Amino acid sequence: MAKSSKNKKIEPDQYGVLPFRVSDDGLQVLMVTSRRSKRWIIPKGWPMKGRTALGAAVREGFEEAGIYGQGLKPSLGVFRYAKRMNFGRSTSLRIEVFPMAVTELLENWPERDERERRWMTVDEAAEAVPEPDLKAIILALPERLEAEGAKDASPDDKAEASAH
Repeated sequence: MAKSSKNKKIEPDQYGVLPFRVSDDGLQVLMVTSRRSKRWIIPKGWPMKGRTALGAAVREGFEEAGIYGQGLKPSLGVFRYAKRMNFGRSTSLRIEVFPMAVTELLENWPERDERERRWMTVDEAAEAVPEPDLKAIILALPERLEAEGAKDASPDDKAEASAH
């Protein structure tokens, strides 16, 4: 008899980070372009053997955006997007998003020649993405940081994982 999957938790397909900093201009998030369509996205990628979900997400921040920093738990939520696969097909993926306090912005990083990156206000970043659930995650960041006091804490006070 087949086991019921009714109570089985649906795991995300990918993990991503919403990189942020607080500058003289206020709270900003770092967005990157996708490699093919050049639309604005967050750094995200597939699970990695030997890494936690947060660890994999932080690693994607390094590879795709050239950042080091502190990933924070719990995640901000999950969104869906249609990923173009080989031969023009696409599939719907679930991405779990973790906030990441950026401590270092690198001049050279693995995907530098394939992507652009840009600091944006929370509103600009939310406007730049087409996925409604990702917009909501981005717009919820200030309230989340305010609730946790993360905007005023040093990264070490909120450290959960680091790309270093």
